[in-house]
Amino acid sequence: MTANYIARHNLRCKAVSIMWFVLSPFCWFIAWTFFCYFFALVLVRCEPDWKEPLVRYFPKYEAYFYNFDFPAVFSSILALLPLAVVYTTGWKIQNNNISVLDSLVEWNRRGLDSDTATTMVAEHYTSRITGCAFFLSLLFLLAPLSLFRAIRHWKRQLPAGPQNEARIAAKLEELAQINKWQGLSEHSGDEATIIQLGIMNLIDISTIPSIRFKAKSPSSPHA
Repeated sequence: MTANYIARHNLRCKAVSIMWFVLSPFCWFIAWTFFCYFFALVLVRCEPDWKEPLVRYFPKYEAYFYNFDFPAVFSSILALLPLAVVYTTGWKIQNNNISVLDSLVEWNRRGLDSDTATTMVAEHYTSRITGCAFFLSLLFLLAPLSLFRAIRHWKRQLPAGPQNEARIAAKLEELAQINKWQGLSEHSGDEATIIQLGIMNLIDISTIPSIRFKAKSPSSPHA
C-alpha cells in the first residue's frame, strides 16, 4: 500500500491555514476596538468645541447636532487609519522575512544599553510602559501576519493523486536505501520530486558547502 504522504501534508496545511485564518479576524477586532476606544476618549473631550460653532451657523439643526454621537461615529472611521498602518507594517514584515519578536525586542531595548544608575532606573520604569506596548504591538501585528500565514500555508499544498503519491514514495525509498548526502545533479530529472520531498519535510537538507539532501534518519522529526 502506498503511503499517503501528499494527502497527509495537504491535510496539515489546511489545518494550520484554518487556524491562522480564524485568529486573524479576532486580532483585527481587538485592534479596531482598541483604536476606536482611544479616539473616542479624545473626541469626547473635543465634542463641545465641535458642536458650538455648528449650532451657531446652523441653528435649525441644533437638536440633530446635540443628539448625534460624534465620538462613536468618527472614532470608528479614524480607527481605520492605524489599522492601515498595521496592515502595511505586517506586509513589509512578511515580504522581508523579518522576525517580529526580534524587531520588537530591539525596539524595546533601544537606547538603554548603558550601565549607569540613571539608565538602570529609566529601564526599570520604561519596561512597565513598553511591556504593554510590546504586547499590544505583537497582538496588532498578528492580525495581518496570521492572514498572510494562512494564505501561505494554503498555497503549500501539493498536487495529490495516486501517481504523485507513488512517485514520492518511490523516491523516498530510493533515498533511504542510498542513505548518504547527495546533490540534485545525482537525481537529474527528479528535481521537482526532491523539492516536494523537502516541502513535506521528508528529507534532511544541508546548504553547506552546497545544497545536499538525504532521507531523514529514524530520530529526525517527521521521519
